[in-house]
Amino acid sequence: MKSCRDLSVKRWVSSSVVAVGLVWSCASVAQVDNGSGAPTAGLLVGDIAVGQSSPEAAVGVAIENLCPQLAVRQNQEQNSAIQTDLFRRCGDLIFDTQPQTGSLRQVAPEEIATQETGIVELSSNQLNSIGSRLAGLRSSIQTSSQQVSLNSSQPGLLAFNVNGYGTGAGDDIASSGRLGVYINATIGTGDKDQTANESGFDIDSTSLTLGMDYRLDGGAFVGAALGLNSSDSEMSNNGGDVESDGVSLMVYGTKSLNDRLYLEGTLGTGKYDYDTSRNLDYTARGTAVSQTALASTDADMTFASFGFGFTPNSRQGEGIQFSYTGRLNYLDADVDGFTERMSNQGASGFGMNLELAAQEIESLTSVFGVQASKVFGTSSGVIIPFVELSYIHEFEDDPRTIRARFANDPFSAGFNQTNGAFPSGADASNNGQSVPTIISLVTDAPDTDYFKFALGTSGVLPRGKNWFVSADTTVGLKGTAYYSVTAGFRGEF
Repeated sequence: MKSCRDLSVKRWVSSSVVAVGLVWSCASVAQVDNGSGAPTAGLLVGDIAVGQSSPEAAVGVAIENLCPQLAVRQNQEQNSAIQTDLFRRCGDLIFDTQPQTGSLRQVAPEEIATQETGIVELSSNQLNSIGSRLAGLRSSIQTSSQQVSLNSSQPGLLAFNVNGYGTGAGDDIASSGRLGVYINATIGTGDKDQTANESGFDIDSTSLTLGMDYRLDGGAFVGAALGLNSSDSEMSNNGGDVESDGVSLMVYGTKSLNDRLYLEGTLGTGKYDYDTSRNLDYTARGTAVSQTALASTDADMTFASFGFGFTPNSRQGEGIQFSYTGRLNYLDADVDGFTERMSNQGASGFGMNLELAAQEIESLTSVFGVQASKVFGTSSGVIIPFVELSYIHEFEDDPRTIRARFANDPFSAGFNQTNGAFPSGADASNNGQSVPTIISLVTDAPDTDYFKFALGTSGVLPRGKNWFVSADTTVGLKGTAYYSVTAGFRGEF
């Protein structure tokens, strides 16, 4: 490496800025793998030791590649005011005499990984809502059929229920129209622990489903539904939050192949709006930064589910009824890229806003479940409590890479490196080569295998009315917990 004296400085903007730039251009390049942008083992960002694939390392590599180049532009009076702030804040992070890894962590946009959690949870809520609706339809058909059988003096658990209804009990339950309308509501809450790659957060979500379905001959139903969804993820350590609101449209159907086996499917599409805020609140080299990076973006989502169910003994007896289900769930979401804006323009740190690349999120899960239920007759209808355990396997289990760049970086555009190069005096071996200044964040890999436990009850009332309420929780997710409650009501005409 050549001496710093080899660098030519055209003009001194200020002694402090130039001193930082000159020292930087000689010292920083040794701390990264030149030309690749990948951190070396035991990477030091200034005096801060960071993990090789951590968000701190991703930011450290970017600023140690970017800021020596900005130093040359600064000496030549080519930087704008916002680029000058970016250059100075980089110097503060590198040369802080009391370095804190939390400062680098705040600059990194790892909070954006929360968007994936929100999208997956909201699509899951919608699929679960439709699944609950289809289960209610099948319960209504099966229970109505049994009530009619009871009028023919067939023995069984519901025999005493006939007395409550009178002679026409089964007919009263079964006599309903083909068209049904319903409303389902889901409230969910959960949290995720902070990891080496992602921020921790608390999430609250709500989903409302309004639907209409039609009963065909032969034990089949088809329907359509509108879903309204929202979620709010609050980052740990006052890191900010991610809010989403969206609407989805779904079509679905179920078909009984015989009295034991059925098929069902759902296809949906959705549009979501995201509002994100990331708090930068730190002090480095005596300069306090207190900014909130604000942004908005959209996401388009397509999801589908196809499955089957099998009941070994289709006739409800006095014992517990078991049924088995299996299905594939698929999700594809495209999140638009966006550029942040800082809350305090002109204040320290207003040049640290980022531009995020577009993201694609995919999920493919298989779900196998077993449900135990029992039918109880009352004077006003039928109640069916149930408990269910499902095993879920995620096939798309690779970590994602979130790409970001400093929005005021003059050496990259559209996430393609342009003319960035170390000055000739800094590293002759790298002279004239493009030096990466892109921030590449690696997310946690999704959990491959976990379980969902649910319990609840449904009811079948006269003239095609039915209702349900259920609660579920996930089991086996690393550092993550999620709980939800769903309730719904349907009437026929």
